[in-house]
Amino acid sequence: MNEQQSYMNDFMRVFETLERWGPGSEEQTKDALSKLPYSPKNILEIGCGKGLSTAVLLQNTTLPSPQSIRNLPH
Repeated sequence: MNEQQSYMNDFMRVFETLERWGPGSEEQTKDALSKLPYSPKNILEIGCGKGLSTAVLLQNTTLPSPQSIRNLPH
């Protein structure tokens, strides 16, 4: 195991028990969505976590199912 892998293992050990891995809450996501002046046709949700904000967006909009973009080149 290299240093990066060791760091990530320690990181995950600390955060894996948390429900959310980022700031905010379901209520705050809904509040932000309600402040948009129109219903969006697309939303780019750049997240790092368990997808809780994405789920809230899907449940509270008429957007089609999400498309995932992963492993983009640096």
